[in-house]
Amino acid sequence: SYPGLKNLENLKMYISEYYIALLDT
Repeated sequence: SYPGLKNLENLKMYISEYYIALLDT
């Protein structure tokens, strides 16, 4: 797979963890 696709996957994981942290207040 392309490096950009792997980068997007990491970004998606980072955003979802950040979002969950926001909801967990």
